[in-house]
Amino acid sequence: MPSIATPPAATTRPTVLMPSNVAEQQSTIAELKSAVAKQQATNAQQQIEALTAGLQKVSAAVELNKPAPTQVADTR
Repeated sequence: MPSIATPPAATTRPTVLMPSNVAEQQSTIAELKSAVAKQQATNAQQQIEALTAGLQKVSAAVELNKPAPTQVADTR
């Protein structure tokens, strides 16, 4: 019966980042942060617009439900 050889244990070495890779990664991180900030600003603007539209609808409904002004005779 032939013996089965086990593979040698894998050795892990820390990854060494070259300076150009670090600069590229920092640039990418900065771009991603900028994109996230723009998206958050866009989302905030959309929420403001939606809330404003809702407020206008409610204001219009309240205005329609106001009782008409009545004139009271002066009996003095």
